Amino acid sequence: MRFYILNDLVAPASRKSLRVEGAQVVERDGPFVERCARWCGRRGAPSDTVAEDECRACARMWIESGTLTDDSACYPITDGIPRFVGEADRGIDCDTQESFGYEWQHFDAMLPDYDLEIENYFGIVPDDIFRDAIVLDAGCGMGRWAWHIANRPVSRLYAVDFSRAIDKAARTLADRPKAHCIQADICNLPFRSGVADFTYCLGVLHHLQDPDAGMRSVARVTRGPLLVYLYYALDNRPRIHRMLLSIVTVARSLTARLPKRVMLCLSWVIAAVVYWPLARLASLLDNFGLKRLAHQFPLSHYRRYSFTFMVGDAFDRFATRIENRYSRSDISAWLARYGREATFSNRTPFWVSLGFPKK
Repeated sequence: MRFYILNDLVAPASRKSLRVEGAQVVERDGPFVERCARWCGRRGAPSDTVAEDECRACARMWIESGTLTDDSACYPITDGIPRFVGEADRGIDCDTQESFGYEWQHFDAMLPDYDLEIENYFGIVPDDIFRDAIVLDAGCGMGRWAWHIANRPVSRLYAVDFSRAIDKAARTLADRPKAHCIQADICNLPFRSGVADFTYCLGVLHHLQDPDAGMRSVARVTRGPLLVYLYYALDNRPRIHRMLLSIVTVARSLTARLPKRVMLCLSWVIAAVVYWPLARLASLLDNFGLKRLAHQFPLSHYRRYSFTFMVGDAFDRFATRIENRYSRSDISAWLARYGREATFSNRTPFWVSLGFPKK
């Protein structure tokens, strides 16, 4: 953790500025940063009271451990990661936290498939949005998207997750000095209002007990566009797809109760018996020029992806207890409530939406 990110962070409960106590600091090269505009976390004082030479020295300091405090609450820094949630935090859905922590501990490889997926998710985002921007990855998992985005011309990127996946993300992003990992609840983000120029939240909100609390939180800290991916209600698919989904939903209600190690094994079976055959059949039809028919097949989206990718997605879908689904009109109305006008990608997976602030 760098001292200068406290220019952007606040205590999630009080929204007050934080200072560091008992810091164990090492020297580590990092990118050039401008003088903090609001708060010097190192000195625990307004930034304009800190001398210029002290400000420059701060950029090379890396906090391995310590405590963040606003005088009313304390938050630990361990392994260089500020942690605003703990295992005993009653405000957290522990089952979902455990599921995603387990998932990204076991599916932590940077697959070549992600190079293709990055275009599916970010293809509707104009390139100029990233330039000199503070970017928030809300629900980063093991950091697969942050690894790509931190390589763009951003000012800095905050990768946030509430589970132990954040430790995997820190390893994934170790060679991305613009990225900063934070363990926090997406529904109670520890950032100043409007700090992010751009936020993306991919595959997260639909797994929350209170999805609107998550949307409200990310909207509060984001002054610019907001990119979201939400499981869709198959509103652009034939009725048979929705019938199959109801069967899958019943199956998931059972598999989500299994021990995670059992579900890990079962995800390989599901990928081999369901995902892979349907994906290969869709790929075969695609190769014969029957693209429209191929697109109508369930799970046809996976025809371009590896078996390992399918296994990970099978675990993601069948191990998580909560799954909400949304139509395109649902998402438009939801973003509108938070002052954003939605545009939609025409690529799979559905729905990926970019919400621009209304003028």
